[in-house]
Amino acid sequence: MNTAAFNSNKTPSTSLETPKRWRFSSAYKLQVLAEFDRCTKPGQRGLILRREGLYSSHIANWRRWAYPDQDHLESQKSPTANYTR
Repeated sequence: MNTAAFNSNKTPSTSLETPKRWRFSSAYKLQVLAEFDRCTKPGQRGLILRREGLYSSHIANWRRWAYPDQDHLESQKSPTANYTR
């Protein structure tokens, strides 16, 4: 029988604590964006995302933040996105 389950001195698990949001400094965001933009070979961008523990949505949001005058969404649409029948 496992007596660890009946130990009354055990403190409750800390898994009920609310997770903290990630916070990135402006300098870090700009550094990652610059490195991301220098990528020329396939797979390099994925390596950066995995190494830094980021998602592609971070990069997209940071681009909108860093370059508010440029419409990055238009440049990422497929050529058939404006196709009408």
